Amino acid sequence: MVLLELGLTAVIMLHAALTASREGTALVRPYQRWYVYGIVLVCAFGVSALSEFTLQRGPLDMHPFKIPSESMEPTLLVGDHLIAARRPFSEKGPKRGEIVVFRHPRDTERHFIKRVVALGGDTVALREGRLFINSKPVIEPYAVYDGPPGANGKLDNFGPISVPADSVFVMGDNRNHSFDSRQWGPLKLELITGKALYIYWSWNAMLSAPRVSRMGMVIE
Repeated sequence: MVLLELGLTAVIMLHAALTASREGTALVRPYQRWYVYGIVLVCAFGVSALSEFTLQRGPLDMHPFKIPSESMEPTLLVGDHLIAARRPFSEKGPKRGEIVVFRHPRDTERHFIKRVVALGGDTVALREGRLFINSKPVIEPYAVYDGPPGANGKLDNFGPISVPADSVFVMGDNRNHSFDSRQWGPLKLELITGKALYIYWSWNAMLSAPRVSRMGMVIE
Protein backbone atom coordinates (compact mmCIF):
# COMPACT_ATOMS: atom_id res chain seq x y z
CA MET A 1 0.00 0.00 0.00
CA VAL A 2 2.80 2.42 0.87
CA LEU A 3 4.60 1.72 -2.40
CA LEU A 4 1.38 2.17 -4.38
CA GLU A 5 0.81 5.60 -2.81
CA LEU A 6 4.37 6.66 -3.56
CA GLY A 7 4.02 5.42 -7.13
CA LEU A 8 0.92 7.54 -7.63
CA THR A 9 2.76 10.48 -6.07
CA ALA A 10 5.59 10.04 -8.58
CA VAL A 11 3.15 10.04 -11.49
CA ILE A 12 1.47 13.23 -10.21
CA MET A 13 4.80 14.98 -9.76
CA LEU A 14 6.00 13.96 -13.22
CA HIS A 15 2.77 15.12 -14.83
CA ALA A 16 2.97 18.50 -13.03
CA ALA A 17 6.56 19.01 -14.13
CA LEU A 18 5.84 18.15 -17.77
CA THR A 19 2.77 20.41 -17.84
CA ALA A 20 4.69 23.33 -16.37
CA SER A 21 7.57 22.90 -18.81
CA ARG A 22 5.22 22.82 -21.81
CA GLU A 23 3.19 25.86 -20.78
CA GLY A 24 6.13 27.81 -19.41
CA THR A 25 3.88 29.68 -16.98
CA ALA A 26 4.92 28.15 -13.68
CA LEU A 27 7.25 29.96 -11.33
CA VAL A 28 10.02 27.43 -10.69
CA ARG A 29 11.44 27.53 -7.19
CA PRO A 30 15.00 26.42 -6.33
CA TYR A 31 13.82 23.06 -4.98
CA GLN A 32 11.55 22.37 -7.96
CA ARG A 33 14.07 20.51 -10.10
CA TRP A 34 13.64 17.03 -11.51
CA TYR A 35 16.75 15.75 -9.76
CA VAL A 36 15.59 17.07 -6.36
CA TYR A 37 12.27 15.26 -6.70
CA GLY A 38 14.15 12.23 -7.98
CA ILE A 39 16.36 12.09 -4.90
CA VAL A 40 13.34 12.50 -2.62
CA LEU A 41 11.43 9.73 -4.38
CA VAL A 42 14.38 7.33 -4.41
CA CYS A 43 14.89 7.85 -0.67
CA ALA A 44 11.18 7.54 0.02
CA PHE A 45 10.84 4.38 -2.08
CA GLY A 46 13.84 2.87 -0.33
CA VAL A 47 12.56 3.62 3.15
CA SER A 48 9.04 2.51 2.27
CA ALA A 49 10.18 -0.75 0.68
CA LEU A 50 12.27 -1.56 3.74
CA SER A 51 9.39 -0.58 6.01
CA GLU A 52 6.85 -2.71 4.18
CA PHE A 53 9.19 -5.70 4.34
CA THR A 54 9.91 -5.36 8.06
CA LEU A 55 6.76 -3.79 9.52
CA GLN A 56 5.02 -7.03 10.45
CA ARG A 57 8.17 -9.16 10.67
CA GLY A 58 10.57 -7.11 12.75
CA PRO A 59 11.03 -7.25 16.52
CA LEU A 60 9.22 -3.94 17.04
CA ASP A 61 6.02 -5.17 15.33
CA MET A 62 5.46 -1.87 13.54
CA HIS A 63 2.71 -0.70 11.24
CA PRO A 64 2.15 2.37 9.03
CA PHE A 65 -0.56 4.97 9.47
CA LYS A 66 -1.65 7.89 7.29
CA ILE A 67 -3.06 11.08 8.86
CA PRO A 68 -6.50 11.54 7.27
CA SER A 69 -7.81 14.58 9.17
CA GLU A 70 -6.79 17.79 10.92
CA SER A 71 -7.60 16.57 14.45
CA MET A 72 -3.91 16.38 15.46
CA GLU A 73 -2.71 19.61 13.83
CA PRO A 74 -0.27 21.25 14.15
CA THR A 75 1.62 18.24 15.55
CA LEU A 76 0.56 15.98 12.69
CA LEU A 77 -0.64 17.26 9.32
CA VAL A 78 -3.02 15.77 6.79
CA GLY A 79 -0.83 13.77 4.41
CA ASP A 80 1.75 12.74 7.01
CA HIS A 81 2.63 9.04 6.88
CA LEU A 82 4.01 7.64 10.10
CA ILE A 83 5.24 4.46 11.72
CA ALA A 84 3.68 3.15 14.93
CA ALA A 85 5.17 0.38 17.07
CA ARG A 86 3.36 -2.00 19.41
CA ARG A 87 6.42 -3.02 21.39
CA PRO A 88 6.48 -0.01 23.79
CA PHE A 89 3.14 -1.20 25.19
CA SER A 90 3.93 -4.91 25.46
CA GLU A 91 4.77 -4.71 29.17
CA LYS A 92 3.07 -1.53 30.30
CA GLY A 93 0.55 0.91 28.94
CA PRO A 94 1.16 4.30 27.35
CA LYS A 95 2.26 7.36 29.28
CA ARG A 96 0.54 10.72 29.50
CA GLY A 97 1.45 12.85 26.50
CA GLU A 98 2.20 9.96 24.15
CA ILE A 99 0.47 9.79 20.76
CA VAL A 100 -1.19 6.45 20.01
CA VAL A 101 -2.89 4.73 17.10
CA PHE A 102 -5.98 2.72 18.03
CA ARG A 103 -9.05 0.94 16.73
CA HIS A 104 -12.06 3.14 17.24
CA PRO A 105 -14.38 1.79 19.98
CA ARG A 106 -17.46 2.43 17.85
CA ASP A 107 -15.97 0.99 14.65
CA THR A 108 -13.01 -1.32 15.24
CA GLU A 109 -12.31 -1.56 11.49
CA ARG A 110 -11.15 2.07 11.52
CA HIS A 111 -7.95 3.40 13.08
CA PHE A 112 -7.63 6.79 14.74
CA ILE A 113 -4.73 8.69 16.27
CA LYS A 114 -4.86 10.88 19.39
CA ARG A 115 -2.79 11.98 22.35
CA VAL A 116 -3.10 10.26 25.73
CA VAL A 117 -3.91 12.92 28.34
CA ALA A 118 -4.94 10.74 31.29
CA LEU A 119 -4.38 7.18 32.52
CA GLY A 120 -6.46 4.60 34.33
CA GLY A 121 -7.35 5.83 37.80
CA ASP A 122 -7.02 9.50 36.87
CA THR A 123 -9.83 12.03 37.21
CA VAL A 124 -10.24 14.22 34.11
CA ALA A 125 -11.94 17.60 33.76
CA LEU A 126 -11.84 20.57 31.41
CA ARG A 127 -12.67 24.11 32.50
CA GLU A 128 -12.79 26.79 29.81
CA GLY A 129 -10.57 24.54 27.69
CA ARG A 130 -8.00 24.04 30.45
CA LEU A 131 -7.19 20.40 31.22
CA PHE A 132 -7.19 19.24 34.84
CA ILE A 133 -5.87 15.83 35.90
CA ASN A 134 -6.62 14.84 39.48
CA SER A 135 -7.70 18.45 40.14
CA LYS A 136 -4.34 19.84 38.99
CA PRO A 137 -4.00 22.03 35.84
CA VAL A 138 -1.92 20.57 33.02
CA ILE A 139 0.32 22.63 30.75
CA GLU A 140 -0.37 21.59 27.13
CA PRO A 141 1.89 23.45 24.67
CA TYR A 142 0.63 21.23 21.84
CA ALA A 143 -3.09 22.04 22.26
CA VAL A 144 -4.62 24.60 19.87
CA TYR A 145 -8.05 26.23 19.59
CA ASP A 146 -9.78 28.05 16.74
CA GLY A 147 -11.15 30.67 19.10
CA PRO A 148 -10.73 31.56 22.75
CA PRO A 149 -10.56 28.55 25.09
CA GLY A 150 -13.99 27.79 26.46
CA ALA A 151 -15.86 28.81 23.30
CA ASN A 152 -16.36 25.16 22.28
CA GLY A 153 -19.25 24.64 24.68
CA LYS A 154 -19.46 21.31 26.49
CA LEU A 155 -16.25 20.07 24.87
CA ASP A 156 -14.30 22.81 26.67
CA ASN A 157 -16.20 22.31 29.93
CA PHE A 158 -16.19 18.60 30.64
CA GLY A 159 -16.28 16.27 33.63
CA PRO A 160 -14.91 15.48 36.04
CA ILE A 161 -14.95 11.77 35.22
CA SER A 162 -12.82 8.89 36.47
CA VAL A 163 -10.86 6.87 33.90
CA PRO A 164 -11.27 3.09 34.39
CA ALA A 165 -8.15 1.08 35.24
CA ASP A 166 -8.21 -0.67 31.84
CA SER A 167 -8.50 2.54 29.83
CA VAL A 168 -6.92 5.89 28.95
CA PHE A 169 -8.41 9.27 28.03
CA VAL A 170 -7.37 10.61 24.61
CA MET A 171 -7.84 13.92 22.83
CA GLY A 172 -6.71 15.50 19.58
CA ASP A 173 -4.30 18.43 19.74
CA ASN A 174 -6.65 20.44 17.50
CA ARG A 175 -9.30 20.66 20.19
CA ASN A 176 -12.09 22.26 18.12
CA HIS A 177 -11.79 19.65 15.37
CA SER A 178 -11.32 16.35 17.17
CA PHE A 179 -13.70 13.45 17.77
CA ASP A 180 -12.24 11.91 20.91
CA SER A 181 -12.82 10.74 24.49
CA ARG A 182 -14.84 13.86 25.25
CA GLN A 183 -17.55 12.49 22.94
CA TRP A 184 -17.23 8.70 23.19
CA GLY A 185 -15.53 8.16 26.54
CA PRO A 186 -12.29 6.55 27.75
CA LEU A 187 -10.38 4.29 25.36
CA LYS A 188 -9.73 0.68 26.42
CA LEU A 189 -6.07 -0.30 26.35
CA GLU A 190 -6.85 -3.40 24.28
CA LEU A 191 -7.84 -1.17 21.34
CA ILE A 192 -4.46 0.57 21.14
CA THR A 193 -2.38 -0.79 18.25
CA GLY A 194 0.80 1.23 18.67
CA LYS A 195 2.74 4.31 19.69
CA ALA A 196 3.43 6.87 16.95
CA LEU A 197 7.21 7.02 16.41
CA TYR A 198 8.23 9.06 13.37
CA ILE A 199 7.08 10.46 10.02
CA TYR A 200 8.58 8.66 7.03
CA TRP A 201 6.68 10.49 4.25
CA SER A 202 4.55 13.62 4.00
CA TRP A 203 2.58 14.97 1.06
CA ASN A 204 1.12 18.48 0.73
CA ALA A 205 -1.94 18.07 -1.48
CA MET A 206 -2.45 21.84 -1.77
CA LEU A 207 1.00 22.31 -3.35
CA SER A 208 1.22 18.86 -4.97
CA ALA A 209 4.64 18.47 -3.39
CA PRO A 210 6.31 16.46 -0.63
CA ARG A 211 7.06 18.08 2.71
CA VAL A 212 10.72 17.14 2.76
CA SER A 213 11.41 18.85 6.09
CA ARG A 214 8.93 16.57 7.89
CA MET A 215 10.43 13.28 6.69
CA GLY A 216 12.20 11.51 9.53
CA MET A 217 10.63 13.77 12.16
CA VAL A 218 10.25 12.14 15.57
CA ILE A 219 6.68 12.41 16.89
CA GLU A 220 6.32 13.94 20.34
